[in-house]
Amino acid sequence: MPEQTWSSSAFLSAAIHGMLGLESEGRKNVLHFEPQVPTSWHLLHVEHVRVGNSVVDFSWHSENGHFTLDLRNAGPMFHLSWTQSRTGKDGIAPASLERDIPTGNTHLSIP
Repeated sequence: MPEQTWSSSAFLSAAIHGMLGLESEGRKNVLHFEPQVPTSWHLLHVEHVRVGNSVVDFSWHSENGHFTLDLRNAGPMFHLSWTQSRTGKDGIAPASLERDIPTGNTHLSIP
């Protein structure tokens, strides 16, 4: 039976856009990150995300309602729009962070 590539790519696309809330606007050099992962997940690592002329790797960490994001940007500066929902935290609005990310390593956190 031939492989159904379209089926695999549809699943990956849904996971990337749905669970990770990851969307790159290359022409504007903007990366949107709005993770919607299960509360049991405490670490997430993503590599080779293209944002315009940049290639970005990042690690997301969650611990006791505190979230951190470590980025490695191998290219020119881009803008990050990070919205973090507070899963399981009734009545607490999502937190947002907007930053320009320079070349190299960047550490960000949302308390």
